[in-house]
Amino acid sequence: MMLNRLNAPAEESVPRGVTMMIRLCCKSDRMKDFYPLLLRGVMLRAEQGATVRSVLSGQLKMTDEELCRRARAIFLNGKTVAQPDTAVLQPGSTLAISTCLTEPFLLHAYGDVETRVLRPYESAKPSSDVGRAKEHISFFLKLFDLMLDRFGSRILSSGVWMDARDFEKFLSERPEHFWEGLEKAIVDGEAIAPEALRRLPGSRWSGIIGLTVQEAPGDQASDWA
Repeated sequence: MMLNRLNAPAEESVPRGVTMMIRLCCKSDRMKDFYPLLLRGVMLRAEQGATVRSVLSGQLKMTDEELCRRARAIFLNGKTVAQPDTAVLQPGSTLAISTCLTEPFLLHAYGDVETRVLRPYESAKPSSDVGRAKEHISFFLKLFDLMLDRFGSRILSSGVWMDARDFEKFLSERPEHFWEGLEKAIVDGEAIAPEALRRLPGSRWSGIIGLTVQEAPGDQASDWA
């Protein structure tokens, strides 16, 4: 896949198997239409050895105050994270963040509530390699309750990755008013009508897609590109 497109991500931040890049522009009050994707989990990229704190402060732009007051329930692979500074993300890790620890949250995040979610995540020291080119890993992020309202649009506008079939299914389940909230769509660098996404052939929905969702500036998409 060629990445010489407008606002294309750096090569090292692209996971393997990407087959399509989708960029959407929606009305300012319709970003929440995409929050179900964050509930299910989206793929992000991080430097190998990145800690939970470095991801939250770097990619979510979460301040120390927000980390202390808002992110009260942080789970990495189903285990509580007591020390975000030393909890290191591994390839394929699942990071789930909520403002409160409740059974519905645990059920939604991990299915059956097991004793493992009550045990702390075993911390590890981040990599201290100096001067070595950083490898990148993929991990999954899930946001819940008030974390969605606070950080959902921020994550979606910076770009996420997901299984193409999952996004195709997501689109197929959307009601008509969802499509009314979309202003523009760009697929692999080519502008198309947003509703045309529903008519893409099944062969296009394979592998991993890159998805970016942004609000129309001033509710006008004319200057969006």
